[in-house]
Amino acid sequence: MSIYPVIVITGATSGLGQLTAIELAKRGAHLVLTARNEKRAETTKNILKDLVPNPKVHFFFRGPVSYERCQADWK
Repeated sequence: MSIYPVIVITGATSGLGQLTAIELAKRGAHLVLTARNEKRAETTKNILKDLVPNPKVHFFFRGPVSYERCQADWK
């Protein structure tokens, strides 16, 4: 059982976002990762699977959008 809530990470397919996702997944966090590029998302998912048995990871694909559009999506 995870002590972490669901954590959303933007920019999780490279750099600090990816490193953050890896470290939180190692600690058992349930992650929702945003991505614009499916190939890079698949690479990140494979890295997580190699490092963490049964990671709790879901991807949300979205390109750049306005603040208003984000608000509308979550209502």
